[in-house]
Amino acid sequence: MDICVKDKKFYIGGKRCKIISGTMHYFRVPRVHWRDRLLKLAEMGCNCVETYCAWNLHEPEEGRLDFSGMLDLDEYLSEAQRAGLYAVVRPGPYMCSEWDMGGLPWWLLKYDGIQLRSSDPLYLKKAEKYLSAVCEIVQKHLLSRGGNVIMLQIENEYGGYGNDRDYLVWLKDFYVAHGIDCLFVTSDSEYDFLTYNGRTPGAYGMLNCASGVEEKWALGAEIRGDVPPAVMEFWSGGSPFFGTEFSDDTEKSARELREALRFAEFLNIFKFHGGTSFGFLGGADRDYRKRHMHYYRPCYDRMSPLDQFGRRTKKYYLFREIIEKERGMALPNTASDVHIAPLGEISGAGCIPLSRCPEVLSHRRSVGLLPMEKYDQGYGYILYETQAFVGKDGVKLILPEVHDVAHIWLDGKYFATVRRDCERELTIDGGARIVRLNILVENLGRIKFGPGIHDPKGLVGDMYFYDLGYGIYSKLFGYDVYGLDMSRLPKIPGGGEKAQPKEHEPTFYAYRFFAGCPADAVLIMEGFTRGVVLVNGKNIGRYESGKYPEDSRLYLPEDIVQKGENTVLVFDVFPVRKKKRVIFADGV
Repeated sequence: MDICVKDKKFYIGGKRCKIISGTMHYFRVPRVHWRDRLLKLAEMGCNCVETYCAWNLHEPEEGRLDFSGMLDLDEYLSEAQRAGLYAVVRPGPYMCSEWDMGGLPWWLLKYDGIQLRSSDPLYLKKAEKYLSAVCEIVQKHLLSRGGNVIMLQIENEYGGYGNDRDYLVWLKDFYVAHGIDCLFVTSDSEYDFLTYNGRTPGAYGMLNCASGVEEKWALGAEIRGDVPPAVMEFWSGGSPFFGTEFSDDTEKSARELREALRFAEFLNIFKFHGGTSFGFLGGADRDYRKRHMHYYRPCYDRMSPLDQFGRRTKKYYLFREIIEKERGMALPNTASDVHIAPLGEISGAGCIPLSRCPEVLSHRRSVGLLPMEKYDQGYGYILYETQAFVGKDGVKLILPEVHDVAHIWLDGKYFATVRRDCERELTIDGGARIVRLNILVENLGRIKFGPGIHDPKGLVGDMYFYDLGYGIYSKLFGYDVYGLDMSRLPKIPGGGEKAQPKEHEPTFYAYRFFAGCPADAVLIMEGFTRGVVLVNGKNIGRYESGKYPEDSRLYLPEDIVQKGENTVLVFDVFPVRKKKRVIFADGV
């Protein structure tokens, strides 16, 4: 069987086929739930599933590949085929997806001068191992070999990044040389600038948009050429930043879907099911005009047909009704939904300040300042310590770029917090003396789109004292640098509420609960400021105290929960004197 294009229509096995797809990223959905979510996709009326592949997950350290567990692309494609679904695979190497560095691995930033997403030989060499592994898996699932993969995307939204046509040609040639014989595609938004830069010979250029599909398709039709109307990303809902909320777009999305299905021969609902960006993998977005940074919550879902916990929503049933009419067939409805409920009482088990658990920190001595990646650290937090002389007239501390939030202590006392793109000059009062600086920097996620994806973390640049008496700059040298990436966790003595840290002192808090049976749950963080939560040693994501409850809620999937005792470890970066609790949500 094969897939081909004739008269601006798709044909599979010689029969015309309108392809209605939905996005569901295997690496954002617990493996235990794959079958359930794919069944719900099929029962909404879709005949295809689309997924990115995340290079930075599959090659977390250079040369070490991982396609196991939740990253088992091979099994995911098999599960999709068992559900009766075709598959579209988008291997990257870049995927955007509101993901750290758009899916590129952090360790690329260790190489000075590397040109990301280009025909730079160094970059291409680094991508080959991962791409070869993906091709080996996808080959087995190609339609031509009895599988379900009908399309593979060359690169993602490249028109919004650069114009290196040689790079796109190299990628296509690489896939062909590695046995991929399905349709090749690209995708970009409707603007001619993006459409032109993102196209490549031998690949079908598709559209990404949220509305007005027919009108927007027409804007780039001449550049795309003789291509069936196809929408790789029909945006439904959104991806929330910390500190924001979304309005209900269900009725509008339903109207747009109805119109899009009348026109498009391929339509992929982005996202059918968003899932969760676990750990430190949520990315960042930068408003270059206003110089503002925004960081994504772990929840990669807002107003999708299937919510973060796999439950069917009002939008699901509206979309299902529309697709049912479009396909002219009655759809089954056999799936069931979970109820989010408490798993038990969560009790405190002690706490310990970061300063009292040096065993969790990796230590380097450094002459000058370097970003996190140069110390072989990809994610989490990094602490810089140095000391310098302050003259009688005082100094201004001139910080380098802060990526992303720096908390500063002066001689052991909290001094200031500086955020990215904010004022980086701080006055230290006079009085001839040597002062000690401790600067803890939070990596809140690398920029996911545009030229800013080359986004090193920590302190980026040099740090200075500007003497206020003589008027001269002095560069600061000599640093002890400590990495905290959560790969090593502290042992916390008992004591519960008795052992309280100082205010603004980074601290680990331990809790425990007993579960009779593993099940999905939601944790609510009360009284904490900002940080990360690990359950049974697994990083389930960041939280922040803020305006909206969603900022401090975290999804706990059942395959992390153990029968019997479970441990919850909270790292709170900036504690304040509030009663702290971790509780289970009921019926979120």
